[in-house]
Amino acid sequence: MTSFRDHLKDLAESDDLLTVSEPIHWNEEAATIAAEALRNNCAALRFESTPGTVRLASGVYAGPDQISSRNHRPRARIGEALELGREHDYVGLLDALSKRKRRPLDQVSFVDPAATVNVSDDLHSLGLPTVDTNGRQAVTLGMIAVERDGRTSWAPVHGEIHRRSRLRLTVPQRFVDWSDGERSASIMLGLSAASLIAALQGWILDRTTPAVPELAAGLGNVPLADVDGRVVPADAEVRIDGRIDVGDKADGPSAIWERACETTSIAVRTDNIVTRSSPIIPFVPLSAPSPTTCI
Repeated sequence: MTSFRDHLKDLAESDDLLTVSEPIHWNEEAATIAAEALRNNCAALRFESTPGTVRLASGVYAGPDQISSRNHRPRARIGEALELGREHDYVGLLDALSKRKRRPLDQVSFVDPAATVNVSDDLHSLGLPTVDTNGRQAVTLGMIAVERDGRTSWAPVHGEIHRRSRLRLTVPQRFVDWSDGERSASIMLGLSAASLIAALQGWILDRTTPAVPELAAGLGNVPLADVDGRVVPADAEVRIDGRIDVGDKADGPSAIWERACETTSIAVRTDNIVTRSSPIIPFVPLSAPSPTTCI
């Protein structure tokens, strides 16, 4: 399985990753540079010097010329992230994704989570980027894990830091209906493509299923971990543990996946933030005028 860190290494070896070594601030600067790079079909970017705990990366799973259904061009970065190869053709990629294979969790490796360093309960200390004009640090390319009646499911999320220990997030309505109330949850950033795509397959298509960890395991050999009874991807760069609270609507532009399903808003009160050593996470500048990601 290609973790997010492994994917960055593969992009570098394919000459499809540029490193920005100059100090770049998470407040507007990183998103401005990322949006311009995407508009000009640049290589993926890795920002090596930004304030806060995390480092940032952009364009790692797609670019404008890779998501055009009109041209059906190969989605090289997604293919590489799923270990299908950079030259895997568009139709072949769709075929691989449409099979929606599942692997039972008793056939999946469970390991200790890679995120073990306790940062604090202050979300601002992470240094997440502002990606639009509302000025709030944003969660993009994120995922939520919730356990109900012995089953864990994952769903895509995007939103913003509202206070030092509170997130406002947009999630698929059907996932919230399934989870049924205020529950403990983990928000994860810096994930493999298999985990992110499985979360989309579980809750935004016409056939929904809570068996998302099983879908992720069917896409790739995704190692899993148990955190307080919740099954989560073991390779997550950042994990924010907390509890779902009454929802506050998140401001700003929508993520692309929101166009494919009915959504609702939730709030998550943060209890704990853990990261990998020198964590790095991808983000999407949602204010960019052209589509910038396919997951």
